[in-house]
Amino acid sequence: MRVIASAILLGLLSACNGAPVPQADFAVISEGAATSLELCDLMPPAGITSCWSSIDADGATEITCALTSGDGTVSYRGPAQETQHLVEAPGGLALTLVESPRDDAVTSFDPPLLAYPERLVAEWIDAAAAMRVNYIDPARGERDAGKASLRSRVSGTARVRTPMGEFDTVVIESVFTAHLRLATAENIAEVYVAPGIGPVAEVLKRRVWVLGLPIQSRDAVVVRRNGPGPVGGGA
Repeated sequence: MRVIASAILLGLLSACNGAPVPQADFAVISEGAATSLELCDLMPPAGITSCWSSIDADGATEITCALTSGDGTVSYRGPAQETQHLVEAPGGLALTLVESPRDDAVTSFDPPLLAYPERLVAEWIDAAAAMRVNYIDPARGERDAGKASLRSRVSGTARVRTPMGEFDTVVIESVFTAHLRLATAENIAEVYVAPGIGPVAEVLKRRVWVLGLPIQSRDAVVVRRNGPGPVGGGA
């Protein structure tokens, strides 16, 4: 889960044309001390489409487009199709529901899980909720249930190079953990946010255990391919 994002994004892959971005196109040039980050710098304005390349350790590349809607949703379209639903909550924006057609899953959080704090600082901000995973077809009922937790903070600043250019960024560290009946999943992310532009790169680590045994370990670098642009297009 991206830090963590939710409208159906149709026909927007045309904004992602171009050659895959090699991992060498992301580099940290210099690092600095932690500062703070406001919610308005983290969340893109409604109606903005951004496109991303994800490169894993094996060199496999996926293209994903994200659209922020004015109705409180952020949608991802590409190999990982997902729609995340957000609501205003004390302290920021909270995640209520995640629809994942590729995984045949709808995940709900009770209470809504704080995903975008109003202000991030160097100290950890912790959130927790009960989570329930259902099949998309309601008649099939529940797949799994358990607890979710999300920790986030500003871990530092960095000047980075991406396909869009060089940026001075604030670095957000987040840890999302899902403890289900049979499995545990952990997603660790470092998100590089350029104030006034939004996230420009992420470094992701995903781990999954079933009955205590590791079954999945995946690292990836995700880089933004385009600047802000209107719905259906791209810069």
